[in-house]
Amino acid sequence: MGYDPRCMKLVTKLTVAFMIVTCAVLAINGVFRVRDEERAFHADLVLDHGRIAHALAQAASAVRDNDGAEASRSFIHEASARDGSLAIQWVCDPSRLRETHVSCDELSKIPLAAELSRIAEDSAGLKRMYTWVRVPGDAPAGAIEVSEPVDALRSYSRKVLSDSLVSAATMAIAFAVTAFSLGTVLVGRPTRKLIAAARRIGRADFEGPVALGSSDELGALALEMRAMASQLRDATAKAAEETRARIATLEQLRHVDRLLTVGRLASGIAHEMGTPLNVVEVRASMIATGEIGGEPAKEAAAVIVESCERMTRTIGQLLAFARPQALERTAASVARLARQTVALVAPLGSKTRVAIEVDAAGDAVANVDELQVQQALTNLVMNAVQAMPDGGNVRVRVESVLDAVPPEGASAAGGRFVKVRVEDDGPGIAAEHLPHIFEPFFTTKEVGSGTGLGLSIAENIVRDHGGWISVSAARPNGAAFEMFLPAEAPR
Repeated sequence: MGYDPRCMKLVTKLTVAFMIVTCAVLAINGVFRVRDEERAFHADLVLDHGRIAHALAQAASAVRDNDGAEASRSFIHEASARDGSLAIQWVCDPSRLRETHVSCDELSKIPLAAELSRIAEDSAGLKRMYTWVRVPGDAPAGAIEVSEPVDALRSYSRKVLSDSLVSAATMAIAFAVTAFSLGTVLVGRPTRKLIAAARRIGRADFEGPVALGSSDELGALALEMRAMASQLRDATAKAAEETRARIATLEQLRHVDRLLTVGRLASGIAHEMGTPLNVVEVRASMIATGEIGGEPAKEAAAVIVESCERMTRTIGQLLAFARPQALERTAASVARLARQTVALVAPLGSKTRVAIEVDAAGDAVANVDELQVQQALTNLVMNAVQAMPDGGNVRVRVESVLDAVPPEGASAAGGRFVKVRVEDDGPGIAAEHLPHIFEPFFTTKEVGSGTGLGLSIAENIVRDHGGWISVSAARPNGAAFEMFLPAEAPR
């Protein structure tokens, strides 16, 4: 069992979908993690600033009370100089006011045990974290301001984000490899086996194993496919047997129909052969008795030969028509087949004063079995003759149609066809009988006048050739049958 890329499409799709979902979940988790870490870092920074500012405020207040205001300011200045990362200053001192990012009125409202923090830009345009704590005293003494650049916060955020991305990528790759491996084992391999089994079933090989040995959905599908293969094997065998029986029965019906047609034709042909037989008898008797001799005897012998050839041709046509043969398609002139058919049926028609004429424009060629098409055409012509017991006319018209359109329900496709139209001057067909005229054994003739197989077999023969028969029978203007046969492709 080779590699089939189609089997891996599902595994690949599942893997990609799993990766997308995993990456999305990890990304969302990373965003929230970075946000939480930033908040925690910010809170820690504020807490540190607050502790430092409160400690310096208390110390500055104590130094001021003991050594004076100038000593306390020097203390704050020295504290700022000792820590290079922090900027510490005394703001809103009434005696030495410094500009800051908060108003002195706002600072005066801060409780002594609390602090105020915010992020703002300094004079150089850099963002810093500022924290203010009031200096305790009886009179307003300003506040201690502690500030620090937020670069540390940004660096920390970038580090957290970078760590999250690396972690997410590692987990996504690990999950993808795991999903692809499991998908290959749990989905890819069973699917390849199912595809191979489906191909065997499509080739009518119902004996191959269809089993996965698993109890999941794919295993259940394999069991159903095995049951389906068993049912298809039985149905195929039954259908083949029924098809063989149907074909055998159909051939028997066609042969019986040919024999019945030969029987009907024989009565007309017997009369047709009576004249040449009389000619042979008289001329042979004249030669045998010596009544004629020399050149007249030669002429009489020639007449006898011609009459015998005429009878031989007629009998040969009957034998060929009655002899069962397998379907053998050839490029045949439909006009020639129509004339041969009319020549066979004409003697029968003459007994009931029915004239049959052929109108063939050009040389329409169809890819057909000549004998079977002649049988179908004979059935149509004889049906027209039998529809006029008191005499009339039957017209057989042959022509090519470039864009024939099959009727609704026909299995044939449109295109180039040869159309053979057989029309008569009879009473037509009743509307309630039209849907049934091609059904086997359906007939409106008197008992003993027909079996009801002629039109059914004609329609079946034409359908087997890939064509169709249509009928129009507007009473009382006669009936017209049109037989469409696939045309031979032009060379």
